[in-house]
Amino acid sequence: MFDLVSFESYLTRRFRRSMGDGTSIIFEATHDIAQLHQYYLLLSNMFINLCGGILPKALHDHYDEHSIFVVARQGRQCMGGCRITFKEPEDNTPLPVEQGGVMLSSMLRHLPVSSVRSAEISRFALFPDMEASLLGGIFQEVLAVLIERKV
Repeated sequence: MFDLVSFESYLTRRFRRSMGDGTSIIFEATHDIAQLHQYYLLLSNMFINLCGGILPKALHDHYDEHSIFVVARQGRQCMGGCRITFKEPEDNTPLPVEQGGVMLSSMLRHLPVSSVRSAEISRFALFPDMEASLLGGIFQEVLAVLIERKV
């Protein structure tokens, strides 16, 4: 039998990584305004650096208020994160990737996408030079959120 509390405890111990100075990196789902502000700054800097100064039309969109954000933080400093957007089977609202008419249910016909809860993981932003040390912990926290939401 799967025990979510034990699993979360395991993930906390496993992915509470210590930096060389003894400061831990915490991976967590959050709606904290200060953490999200720092996350959006990282996201905009990433777009500027990777896309030659071109930002997307909006870093914030209507999906944000219905999404969960996972961040990696060291103390109060956000080091990276991503967004998880959920879709219920009865919900006709497309996921962000489905904007413009690209429906996952038609692309993935062999999967029951339209009849099960699904999620999109997007908008990864990572502190420069920390990508390798952060990505695994962020994915583990995303996995915990998906298991908790039964996706």
